[in-house]
Amino acid sequence: MNTRKQAMFCATVLGLALVLTLSGCHPTISKSVTKQAERNLSFAEIRENPDQHLGKVVVLGGTVIRTETRQDETVMEVQEKRLGGTMEPRDGDDKTGGRFLVVFPGPLDPAEYTKGRRITVGGQIEGKERMTSGEQDEAYPVIRAMDSRLWDTCGDGLYAYSYYKDYYGGMKSTYHKSHGYAYRCR
Repeated sequence: MNTRKQAMFCATVLGLALVLTLSGCHPTISKSVTKQAERNLSFAEIRENPDQHLGKVVVLGGTVIRTETRQDETVMEVQEKRLGGTMEPRDGDDKTGGRFLVVFPGPLDPAEYTKGRRITVGGQIEGKERMTSGEQDEAYPVIRAMDSRLWDTCGDGLYAYSYYKDYYGGMKSTYHKSHGYAYRCR
């Protein structure tokens, strides 16, 4: 009898875990982008010589420094952070390889893409752009966004905004909310 109760308990726990996992998970970056991504290309290599890696697809993440809307696009400056297993930039990780720029087609809401928000981006390396930070003049790698996820873990669940190419090559915006997970406010 005791063994039967244990078996029922294990089956219930496994079933509940499966339901929560399947209902709450969606990919951080689309499969089509992650399949194309150069997994062995480090941010240090990209930063060293972005022109050598033109057209390669990468997945990078970090913290938004600033967002600027230009004529037909939005450019975001991001402080690079290592990605965890879910491709989420590691919180509290002070190690960084520097900064990079992400170019999104069309306008993004600067109220959503504020300084300090964490973001994961999948996109093509387009080269570099010279930026002045204080008295320093640096060349930042430029990534043309193919897909992205803006992380926000405050509230009752995980909120993410994604941009992806639709069937006809245009950019679409979606809003996701993962249910069933408790995240601490950061």
